[in-house]
Amino acid sequence: MTCALSVADQGCEVFLVEKEAEVDGVPRHLDMLVPTGSNPDEIINRYLKGVESNKNIQLHSGATVKSIDGYLGNFDITVAAGNREEPFIVGTIVVATGAEEFKPERLYGYGELENVITLTQLEIMLKEASFPN
Repeated sequence: MTCALSVADQGCEVFLVEKEAEVDGVPRHLDMLVPTGSNPDEIINRYLKGVESNKNIQLHSGATVKSIDGYLGNFDITVAAGNREEPFIVGTIVVATGAEEFKPERLYGYGELENVITLTQLEIMLKEASFPN
């Protein structure tokens, strides 16, 4: 979303394609962002609001890039969402693959001992817990 906003703010048309139904990624599941202690929901919502209100950005969630043809400065792209396909002509493609947590199977007792978890699992547990302020 940061890249889409930066490019759109320079006056370029942006087609933001997200394979998930919502644009949020891994941070949505975290309790806080380190080292700032920021609330990930607030940051994601701020960026999402910027994306949705920017006239230069077309957001396509729950969609995938079905085909790419062409060359630098002139790409023909087909985006599929459900039973619908939509073609675009773009000059540049930015690929953001997201992140996936490494799960240390068979290391340190992970998957074998109940109390050995990953940092992301801890963050999710903290977020889901209700702590009084």
